[in-house]
Amino acid sequence: MMKTSPYWRLAASECTAYHGGTGAVTAPEIRERLHAPDFGKGFYTTASEEQAIRWAKRVRLVRKAKEAVVTKYDISSLASCPLVVKSFAGVSEEWFDAVIACRQGSDVFAGCDVVIGPVANDNVYQTIRFFETGVYSKDEAMRRLLAERLFNQIVFKTPDALAYCRYISHNVVEGGDAA
Repeated sequence: MMKTSPYWRLAASECTAYHGGTGAVTAPEIRERLHAPDFGKGFYTTASEEQAIRWAKRVRLVRKAKEAVVTKYDISSLASCPLVVKSFAGVSEEWFDAVIACRQGSDVFAGCDVVIGPVANDNVYQTIRFFETGVYSKDEAMRRLLAERLFNQIVFKTPDALAYCRYISHNVVEGGDAA
């Protein structure tokens, strides 16, 4: 049903994933979160080191932690995995509806092991919030989202999926300001 073509259109340069936080995550886990993220419960990574650095800095500030840390993973074995994957090539009405549903607590991706798609940055969050509160129509929200430069996120939603996310290294990020 949701299985997509091998490697879900991730470029060869995206065989590495990054996770930003306040400590090294050598053994990723799926944990309950206080808020409902874009694709629901899962271990969130990105193919963009730049995005992971920004996220690590932001989390450090919010948690008032000592360090911002980016952990690096090899995800190259995803190319030949038997997992159920949902992939969004970019902003679309399907992606938008899924993000809204997940943020409202729905388990849209039940049965998926991995979800790949655009990450909602600050501008996207604001646009989605304006849609949710009736300030923007769906058409206006989509128009604004299509104009954004978005990074991707790769969400590992099951323990089986985490087996394809192999720790490589981690680095403490210099500076504490979120970019």
